[in-house]
Amino acid sequence: MSKFSNALKRIRTRYGELPRQGSGGHRRAGTIWLKAGPVINVMVAGLAVCAGAMNVSCGPPVSSESGQAQEYETSLGEARDRNPLDGQSYVPIPAGRFEMGCQPNDEQCLEHEKPRHWVTISKGFWMGRGEVSVGAYRRFAQATGRAMPPPHFSPGGWLLPDQPMVRVLWQDGADYCAWAGGRLPTEAEWEYAARGGSAGALFPWPGPLGAANANFGGNHCRKIADCQPDPFTFTAQVGSFAPNGYGLYDVIGNVWEWISDWYGEDYYALSPEVDPAGPASGATHVVRGGAWDDKPIFMRLSNRNKSHRNDWRYPHVGFRCVLDSWPAEAGTAVSR
Repeated sequence: MSKFSNALKRIRTRYGELPRQGSGGHRRAGTIWLKAGPVINVMVAGLAVCAGAMNVSCGPPVSSESGQAQEYETSLGEARDRNPLDGQSYVPIPAGRFEMGCQPNDEQCLEHEKPRHWVTISKGFWMGRGEVSVGAYRRFAQATGRAMPPPHFSPGGWLLPDQPMVRVLWQDGADYCAWAGGRLPTEAEWEYAARGGSAGALFPWPGPLGAANANFGGNHCRKIADCQPDPFTFTAQVGSFAPNGYGLYDVIGNVWEWISDWYGEDYYALSPEVDPAGPASGATHVVRGGAWDDKPIFMRLSNRNKSHRNDWRYPHVGFRCVLDSWPAEAGTAVSR
């Protein structure tokens, strides 16, 4: 049986008959519109198959009638929230103070999440509402004359613009954010924003972790009694789950996010209280948030990960940016 036939059989088994491309059918999820029906793309050249319903980061839907690629991207936020430099939506994060690290009611904390300590974020900033998308990264690559990374899971390439960009080096993420007028977040900024103003929480929402909250688990859920897998096989379209208290999507699950800080195992014991920026040097940078293929323990807001090399391209690591100020070209922005 051909690769296409196998993919089609799996999707029909899971989702039923495919609707025609372009036929209505949208559902409301929080403040965004999502395509409800699965999409199959067949690229005759190379016989590459992309199954949108299988959540594979590969490429834009191709109309079976016209054969023309149809670019589309999730409409997260309002026009006034969009950075004119990269087209992504950003939300204002106010200055504030919070307790960073292992929370009192968390029995799964690792030693490098301790001690819990007070951190002051002295200045507000803007943070990407969602993880940087394939479509946004493609615009960056075209504008800067660089090649896209090797494709993820599919020989068809990066064709679904609403998927989170993965297989990016730490330097790729830093370069993109600089191009967009910003930078990668510090570890303290990331955790502060990810908590969404909720003190002492284990997750960005009230209550326990579940399949309705985040894209996580992968094959691990089959081995854990209380783990219910979400419907996504790999990455999910950016913004597929409800946002946190600050309006940020996917801070937990979907893809790990590169952080500006070098990793320091004992850094929390030495960290300054105001605007900590991580150790002066290190071997690897921190990633935060967990991914589509991770166990539930990695979905906790205090979880830290040091195991990703800066020079490797991982299928579960992406990033989001922060802006210290709103680009002047944007016009009137939301006050913070």
